[in-house]
Amino acid sequence: MTAFCDLSREHGFEPLRIEGTLPRELAGTVYRCGPALFSYAGQRYAHPFDGDGAVTAVELAHGRARGAVRLVDTPARRAGIAPLPGYGTLANPSAKRIPHPMNTANTSVLAWDDRVFALHEASPPTEIDPATIATLGETDLGLAEIRDGFSAHPRAVPARETWFSAGVRYGAQNTLELFELRHGAARSAGRIALPGATMIHDFAATERHLVFFAPPLRLRAAELLAGRIPFGDAFDWCPRFATEIIVVPIGEPVRTIRIEHAPFFAWHVANAFERGPEIIVDFVRYPDFGTNHWLASLLADQPCRDVELGTLARATINAAARTCRIEALAAGTFEYPRADGTARPHRFVYGVTHSAAAAQARTLHDQIARIDAQTGASTTFDTSGTPSEPVLIPGGWIAVLVHGAPSHLAVFDAERIEAGPVARAWFDHAIPLTFHGTWSPAR
Repeated sequence: MTAFCDLSREHGFEPLRIEGTLPRELAGTVYRCGPALFSYAGQRYAHPFDGDGAVTAVELAHGRARGAVRLVDTPARRAGIAPLPGYGTLANPSAKRIPHPMNTANTSVLAWDDRVFALHEASPPTEIDPATIATLGETDLGLAEIRDGFSAHPRAVPARETWFSAGVRYGAQNTLELFELRHGAARSAGRIALPGATMIHDFAATERHLVFFAPPLRLRAAELLAGRIPFGDAFDWCPRFATEIIVVPIGEPVRTIRIEHAPFFAWHVANAFERGPEIIVDFVRYPDFGTNHWLASLLADQPCRDVELGTLARATINAAARTCRIEALAAGTFEYPRADGTARPHRFVYGVTHSAAAAQARTLHDQIARIDAQTGASTTFDTSGTPSEPVLIPGGWIAVLVHGAPSHLAVFDAERIEAGPVARAWFDHAIPLTFHGTWSPAR
């Protein structure tokens, strides 16, 4: 599978071959991050989350494109050791036993304050030189607490000119550490007690609240610390507990409200906004944690077929009444949701979905999709490859990195994705799977 092939070569910015016509008003860079090496010293990793991270960048300007891709030079790579303990790969006997995976910088990209960072949520950010895509090194952004973990999904709140992030800290008291990024500096924004040793990968932000879904996962800490089980396999799904919805007033974490809901799991949130007394959160809902093992089965090229895949859902939360109603927004599988209204109301949600054949085979997503959150109507386009999470570009455009041999960046009119891309910018080689990315406008 091309998405899980090792990166064949690294390079700085090179001209890409254009098919079609790139809109000349597009001026900026699409950044993507994902695992790019899937083995070490002949040992195949057991989970995609363990792959050595790489940042891919495509710079768009004057109707032309230049592309670059480089492995992130993490401390583990510099030391010449495998990035273990891994998320899903058991540590070798000589590896240091720590309660979280080592930094593989393979999950997402943050473009903030004219700086670029590769993210891996159990680790501090790794700064990347935007001019060369070379690694500058790990940073705690001036706040020591960030070294214990920093979300792979920081959330922008434009009305506050602020980004928010979070990190789960495990111990005698399991807590959620909140961070605020503003005017070039990071500061602590509060600490929230968690109902147990759970996992929170993403969260939602409105102009007044942060919302976290704490699923009924519980960590078998003793086995993890003893080195008998990797981090991702150390979580048990415990449906006797609820999924706790944690609503945090920005700036007033002492007024946090907790609402219990029947168990569900969420990897990713599309967007959130407020409507009168209600907080609306659109996200991809799963009945349990089964997709964790499904992702591992894909890397082993033995897809697990008994897993229930995610669907787009909406949570309507009334914090004052302590109620939450969750309903499906559309039928069909869905993942990597993005919406055109960061912390503001939106109508459309973009992501990836499965064709009927891919859904039956339980392989990777093979189509991009646009869902009308008001009507549930869905439009799709088959990319003839593995599409990445759509990156929304102001002005009504979407950029999707399509993983194939070779790979390319496809640019779509956001209102007409079913018409296919208006342009493709082709690399001359395959780029392995990328999880998340962002758009950084030219300055």
